[in-house]
Amino acid sequence: MTTLRWIAAMLLLLVLPGCSMSVFESLPPGEITRCAPTWPGYWAQIKSPGDKPPGESTPEVVEIDASCSKPGDTNSAPLALITTPDGRQYIEFLTSDGRPQCQPGKDDPNKKCGHLLLRYEYTGDEIRVYDVDHARLAALIGKQKIRGETEKMPLHEGNDTQPPIHFNLVNGDARRIDKVLKDNPGLFQREPMAVMRRATPEQIAEAQSKQAAERATKDTTDASGQASESK
Repeated sequence: MTTLRWIAAMLLLLVLPGCSMSVFESLPPGEITRCAPTWPGYWAQIKSPGDKPPGESTPEVVEIDASCSKPGDTNSAPLALITTPDGRQYIEFLTSDGRPQCQPGKDDPNKKCGHLLLRYEYTGDEIRVYDVDHARLAALIGKQKIRGETEKMPLHEGNDTQPPIHFNLVNGDARRIDKVLKDNPGLFQREPMAVMRRATPEQIAEAQSKQAAERATKDTTDASGQASESK
C-alpha cells in the first residue's frame, strides 16, 4: 500500500455514517498536485486512527516511487495535495470517481456536498495529518463566526453516550475559504490523526526482506497454478 493509498484508506473512516464530517464549498487558491517530490522513499506508519498504544504494534513500512505510487501500481489514490501561496498544506479526499464528498446517509439529490480537507505538515522526516475539529467548527458556524451550515446527525440507537455527530458545510468562494482557513488555525485538531516517518535503514531492510519473501511465495503459487492447468 502506498503512503497516499494508506491515507486514503484511513480517510474512508471519515465519510462513513456515524462519523462527523466537515466539507468546504470551494478549495483555497494554490498549487494542486497528486504527488509531492519529497515523498518518494520508504515510510513507517507511526500513528493512525484506532492505533494500539505505542510499543504494542510494529509500524508498517511502505515504499512509494517517484510518481507517489507503489512500484508496479497503476492506480492513483483519490487524493489531491494543495499548497497555498503562503505555504499552508492541505489534502483533499475525493470520491473514487474524483468528485467532492457528500453528506453521508442522505439519498436525496439535494444533499450537501463539498471538498473534504485535512491539514498536513511535512517537516524533516515526518508527515503529519490533522483532522478538522468538527465540534469547534460547528460552534463557530452556529455563532455565525463562520458562514456555513451545521447539522447534528442522528446517533446510533442505544448509544446515548456517544459524542454528537456533526456535518458541517463552510460556504464561500476560493478567497473566502482561504481566509477562513488562514484566520482560524484552530479549525484543525492540535494532535495529528496520522503520522508517517522516514523509515530507518533497519526498517527498510526488513521491508525489503518481506517483499522478497512475498514475491517468492507468489512465484511459487503461480508456478503451481500453471503446472495444474497444464495437466
